[in-house]
Amino acid sequence: MSGVLDGFAVIFVLVGIGYLAARFRLLGEHGVDVLARVVYYIATPALLFEMLAKTPTDKVFSPEILVAGAAVLVVAAACFAVARWLWGGDLQSSVLSMLAASYSNSTNLGIPIATFILGGQQYVTPLVLFQMVVYQPFAIMLLSLGRPAEGQGAREQRSLADALRGFANPMLLGGACGVAVSAAGWSRPAFLDSSLAMVGAMTVPSALLVFGMSFVGDAAFDRERSAKRELWLVVALKSAVYPLAAYLLAKFAFGLDAPEVLAATVLAALPTANMVYVLAVRYGRGKSLARDASLITTLLSIPVVFAIVWLLG
Repeated sequence: MSGVLDGFAVIFVLVGIGYLAARFRLLGEHGVDVLARVVYYIATPALLFEMLAKTPTDKVFSPEILVAGAAVLVVAAACFAVARWLWGGDLQSSVLSMLAASYSNSTNLGIPIATFILGGQQYVTPLVLFQMVVYQPFAIMLLSLGRPAEGQGAREQRSLADALRGFANPMLLGGACGVAVSAAGWSRPAFLDSSLAMVGAMTVPSALLVFGMSFVGDAAFDRERSAKRELWLVVALKSAVYPLAAYLLAKFAFGLDAPEVLAATVLAALPTANMVYVLAVRYGRGKSLARDASLITTLLSIPVVFAIVWLLG
């Protein structure tokens, strides 16, 4: 259990460092935007390439990914339907609400939880792969579809062909190249592996720094406050409905054994990933919602995870 608490402690330390960096303007006026772009365009694609290039293709396309994906899609569809069609939100805001409710912090929290509670990192791999290789690129395509066309009114949308170019984003390209290298069995020069590993290692700490920097108020946050109903919808889905859906699907729909059911339920209780805030910064929408949801679900995930382990362990 101490490893899990260490995982939470690391999050709060790095968020605190990011907050202090922004408070004292160590990175200048545009530090958040620049660091978020580094995560989006450079660090995460390198991480995806390294992870997938070293993962056998039978693990990439394993049945466990169906379990992880089914739980994500149930919660994502519910949140998107409410935000988009019931409350009449625009496409980008609805997609970011969907991500905040269903995109889990599967790296810097998922890995220690899988190691110290579930007994091995292999339990978190399907969730990481589904989120980064399938779910995130699809969400980015939707975000691109919702971006207003240049020179047109806010209500006009980009064409479908333009939106499909959202799939040609750096994260999907990095992941696709990694899968291709793994499938082909190509060996890579040691210097290339080391270089990409160093760049990819920036992803998690940089995203946490960006998240911490977001707590230093600016005019953008004064203009855009997360609506309480949207925030609490996201929090309820992420902290309660998502773990329940994962449990029901793993136990009854897929008939998994007890250890796999526990793993699916625990990992579903992970908080909203900081990458959601990075995407919110990248597309200039939903920043307050992403920030607040990440903070609240992180605080709630501590008792929720321990409760699940006590009930199912």
